[in-house]
Amino acid sequence: MVTVDYSESFDQMVHHGQYDLVSSKMTSENWPIHGHGQKRRFMRVVQFGRTVHVEEILEYAAQNRLHLGRIEELLAVGRMYPDLQRCAPVLALGSKSICPVNGECLPMILEGMRKQRPRELCEHPYSQSLGKQCAFLFIKKELPLGC
Repeated sequence: MVTVDYSESFDQMVHHGQYDLVSSKMTSENWPIHGHGQKRRFMRVVQFGRTVHVEEILEYAAQNRLHLGRIEELLAVGRMYPDLQRCAPVLALGSKSICPVNGECLPMILEGMRKQRPRELCEHPYSQSLGKQCAFLFIKKELPLGC
């Protein structure tokens, strides 16, 4: 479970995630935050272990009554579970942006390939099929903070 604090700006959410490297394309202009207040979210991170097509991911979400994770939920996950991205790159398919070189792209947290194993926040080119190494963020439901 994660708490998304919509009173924080995009830059504050990124700062609180304490990433070692942040792509210059990860800005509030490219990745707007939608919501208000604080929301608790049940999250599910799924790694299919094979190349999957976007249609399969959408079908999995529908069958399990999930919605695709968005940038603000990905940032909350990165903040609360900083080592999760060391297991697999985690993508949030619920948010897309236009990146100058790659066209459409998705937000991603991952462990960098450098010797120091930095935690990175960056973009991933959007494609109809995504690699077997990727994991995907899904959100189960919203709970009021009093629960």
